[in-house]
Amino acid sequence: MFVTTKDEDELTRLKQVVDYEGGRQLKTPRSVVRALDAVRFFWPPLREAGADVADLVWLQLIKDGNPALYRWIEDYSATAASVSLGIARVDDSEKERLLASLLATVDPTHFDDLIFRHFVVEQLPSVGMDYDQGGRKFKIFERVSEDKRHRLIAKRRLASPDHYRLYFALAGPSHALTQDDFSRVWEATTQNPDDTGTLLLQLHNQAAGGSLTKADMLLERLKMGAYEALTARQCSQLLIAFSRFMDDAYRQSPFDLYWFNSLWDRAEALVSILLRRLDAEQRAEIINYMFEHGDAIGWLTKILRHEIFAHGRYGDRPRQEEERIFAGPELDRVIDVMLRRYRQLSADTLFSSIDPLSLLFAWRQAGDEDGPRQITAKASASDEGFVNVLERLTTTRDSSDEGRTSVLKRNDVSPFLDYDDAVQRASSLCHHGPLSERAKNLLVAMTKASREG
Repeated sequence: MFVTTKDEDELTRLKQVVDYEGGRQLKTPRSVVRALDAVRFFWPPLREAGADVADLVWLQLIKDGNPALYRWIEDYSATAASVSLGIARVDDSEKERLLASLLATVDPTHFDDLIFRHFVVEQLPSVGMDYDQGGRKFKIFERVSEDKRHRLIAKRRLASPDHYRLYFALAGPSHALTQDDFSRVWEATTQNPDDTGTLLLQLHNQAAGGSLTKADMLLERLKMGAYEALTARQCSQLLIAFSRFMDDAYRQSPFDLYWFNSLWDRAEALVSILLRRLDAEQRAEIINYMFEHGDAIGWLTKILRHEIFAHGRYGDRPRQEEERIFAGPELDRVIDVMLRRYRQLSADTLFSSIDPLSLLFAWRQAGDEDGPRQITAKASASDEGFVNVLERLTTTRDSSDEGRTSVLKRNDVSPFLDYDDAVQRASSLCHHGPLSERAKNLLVAMTKASREG
């Protein structure tokens, strides 16, 4: 026997492959020999990679018996992996086209048997059954639960977005985290936060497809269940690393701060998960250390604002308790610490931070309205300082007709400077001097914001 299975589940599926697919694809003695030779060739390196032998045999049977179906599976698996990562979308018309091309690779009755169809669904990523009479037999690009996706990745199945290419090119996809990546990070979390943070930055600078990096992939895998293997010490080291290095990650390789699933969002989503693995004393110590000493004040500010709104301290829409990171007394402590840190900032430091507008709002929403106004007034005392401040309060807006444009909204200025005075002052700077072009751009941004509401 030149193949071995890892467990009873894999053995059962291998028998099903032979039963369901063997009879359909192995039509001649020569085809049997070709299929066995292919498995003998591919299995040794795939075994070393931890691949699934049942998936390999299924794919090689199809490759020999129906090359067109094999190519469809390869193309579909690649697209499904991109959709799973959030770097591609498939609309309904494209789904229809792909389903039609799938059915065109086989005889009209090939998928009529419901049991066989269920078997095929289990082999392919994001595929479901279509039970409608006269329907397409399958539904493709279906949503996969995080739990199921995690199991597919852990078993290195053909349906895993991280491992499908093993079965076609003896290679992992470019975005996949290697076992060495995981091992190095896990080892670093047993040492110190600086080693952990340095490795996170290295992964953040390695592209994983689209706008994602390997750091995004690591944090996603942690959220999906890999955190369960971490000790309390490792969880603590990882949290401290976040609090020190998240701003550095943005500076080294910027991303859209307001995208719903940025690296900052992924790290924030892990905070409550990792904190739950600490006892009460460890939890209090780590929360305090993160906010007292963390250099990533931009990322920490993001968490603070989330919690202020989640607890209903600002705004009128408190969230359910399970959607909050901190308990009430913990948030009180975090607010005290962050207010002290904000008040100690120089104007230059604040307005050169990653997102000064978010920081100013956090300061205000934490209960101090005077502090942000005073530091903004100080920073804008000179004309150049005034222009710098307004430029840092400017945001971007995407529209179908103009694309991405800069806007300077009244609601983003008036909590910190008198808006009408700011318009007048910018207007007076437009007519002469080295600041005239920048002042004109600010007025354009103000006009666009007021016009678009």
